[in-house]
Amino acid sequence: MLKDLCAETRNLRETILRRIPAVGGHIDDDSLPEAEAIVDSMIGEFLFAPDYAGARRKLAEGHASDSRVLTLLVIECLARIGVERAAQRTTEAA
Repeated sequence: MLKDLCAETRNLRETILRRIPAVGGHIDDDSLPEAEAIVDSMIGEFLFAPDYAGARRKLAEGHASDSRVLTLLVIECLARIGVERAAQRTTEAA
């Protein structure tokens, strides 16, 4: 069961990373490990954080499509990646 969950999480991470360019984002090879960690974190938050309870409920009830929820995750991940990049540039400049 745990092995299957890890495989599904990896598949979801790869799907999100592939869709980031479709919403205007770019991830280069140098920043890929950081982006993967951020996406993994966002997947964990989506699965367990109270902030996403409404989205999880809508998905479970059939009121939101998988692609709609996936698009939400892609946009949220891209935003977080942007914030992390900005913070890193600020730290490097200081």
